[in-house]
Amino acid sequence: MAIRLEALRSAPDAFPSTFHAEKARPLATFEKRLEETVVYAAEGAGRLIGFCGHAVQQGDTQHHKGLVWGLYVTPASRGQGIGKRLLQAVIADASKAVEVLQLGVGLQNRFARALFDAAGFREYGVERHALKLADDRYIDEVLMALRFR
Repeated sequence: MAIRLEALRSAPDAFPSTFHAEKARPLATFEKRLEETVVYAAEGAGRLIGFCGHAVQQGDTQHHKGLVWGLYVTPASRGQGIGKRLLQAVIADASKAVEVLQLGVGLQNRFARALFDAAGFREYGVERHALKLADDRYIDEVLMALRFR
């Protein structure tokens, strides 16, 4: 949970939740979330330095789709290919369960967009005002998908 809170604090424009909202939630909330998703983590120097997860969408007509959520690598660990390896693990796992893997990434986040593009994700739209930050700024998200079959 500590790395999730760190991610929300250091990159508030990259996640649909906030540090304050997540910090106030009981640990059981996170435990339930982990039961419903697949999460890969990277460790360095005895602590978590990154994570990436995916979940199969719910509903009889949407269970062929998966959603990538929460790709994060601590600032000190960036530039070492950790995000790429985490994303590759998620893709490999999701490819066994779904036909298409989707995600949303901030329009201004060129590094993440380049990573997703290099992994085979393709843009299919832009959601304007996808996130509204506490200071009333909006973040537009590029919608991307990777098709397996």
